[in-house]
Amino acid sequence: MINVVCGCQCTADNRHSGTLTELKKMFTYLLESERKSYNPQNFCKVYTMDHQPLNTGEQKDMTEFFTDLITKLEEMGPELVCSKAVV
Repeated sequence: MINVVCGCQCTADNRHSGTLTELKKMFTYLLESERKSYNPQNFCKVYTMDHQPLNTGEQKDMTEFFTDLITKLEEMGPELVCSKAVV
């Protein structure tokens, strides 16, 4: 899944291009860094749920967030839809 996301090309006109860019940065950092943690502040700034900015002070249901993220990934590109079975 990580390799598919990192290799995906998302056009600038895609409404989720910022999310994909930050997701790629996060995965690349976790793959290449010796550190075991990542500060997702930039990802949280660009990610939206229900057309609202992600409120990091509010607790969210993990299943709701994961479903929303997977839906966005499917909308980003056909190569990500084909990778669903790998998840």
